[in-house]
Amino acid sequence: MTTNNTCKTCGCQDSFMPSPAPCPTPAGCPTPQPCSEIFDAQCVRYTGAALTCGLDVVVPSNDTVAEALESIVDYVCNTSYTYEIGQYVASRGGVIFHRYKDGVNENYLVVDTINISTSSFWSNIDTLLIGITAQSTWDGLSNSNAIVAQVGFTSGAAKLCLDLSNGQTDWYLPAIDELSLLWQNRFNVNRTLSGNSSFGNILGAVEIGYDNYWSSTESASTTAWNFNFSSGIVSNFGKNQTLYVRAVRKFSI
Repeated sequence: MTTNNTCKTCGCQDSFMPSPAPCPTPAGCPTPQPCSEIFDAQCVRYTGAALTCGLDVVVPSNDTVAEALESIVDYVCNTSYTYEIGQYVASRGGVIFHRYKDGVNENYLVVDTINISTSSFWSNIDTLLIGITAQSTWDGLSNSNAIVAQVGFTSGAAKLCLDLSNGQTDWYLPAIDELSLLWQNRFNVNRTLSGNSSFGNILGAVEIGYDNYWSSTESASTTAWNFNFSSGIVSNFGKNQTLYVRAVRKFSI
C-alpha cells in the first residue's frame, strides 16, 4: 500500500518513511519527530482503498491510524449491549425479545414468562371506535392506556396486562408490530422459556405456542388486530372474540 504522513505540528505533506528514519523536513517546517506507523498514529495516513475490520464498520481511505482506531472503537461501543436476545433477566421481569439503540440509550422489549389468559376478549366495548389513540402499530403502552380509558370500559386484554404486577408494574398489551418482533425471535425466547438455554429453568414459565394473540392495535369499530404465532399472519378479529394474551414491557438504560 502507499502511505504518506501529515505532520500535525506543521501541517506539511511529505512522504512517509518508516521509523526510526525521520520525516523529511519540507522547506519552512520545523524538524519533525520520527514518524512511526505504530508510535505516531496521528502522523501516518493510509491512502489506499477503504478498509473494513470485519465488524461491519468501514474505515475510509486517507484516515490516519488514530482516526481509523477511533472509528472502530466508536462502532464497538455503539453496537454493544448489556443484554442479549433471549436472555432471561429476573430483575427486568422476563425474557428480552428485542433491543435497539436510540442515541446513546439501550432500549429493550421484555415478554412475560407466562400467558395472562388463553381466552380473553379485547374489550367489553365491542362496537365503538376508540380511534387513533389506540391504533399505533408500535406503541402498545399508549394503545393500552387508550383502551382502558374508553368511556364504559370495565374489562379486557389490555387491562389484564396493565394490572399485572410481578416485580414490575409497567406491563402492557403489545402493539401488532411488537408481537411481530416477538414472533421473529420466538426461537431464542422459547429456548429460554423451555429451560434449554444457558439461563437455566424458569419456574412456571410457559412457551409461546402456536396460538392467536391479541395486540393492542385497534382496527375498526368492532375489530382489533391479532397475531397468529403459527403462521405469522396478522388478522383483525371481532373485539368480542377470545384469544391468548401475553404482556410485555420496555425499559431503557
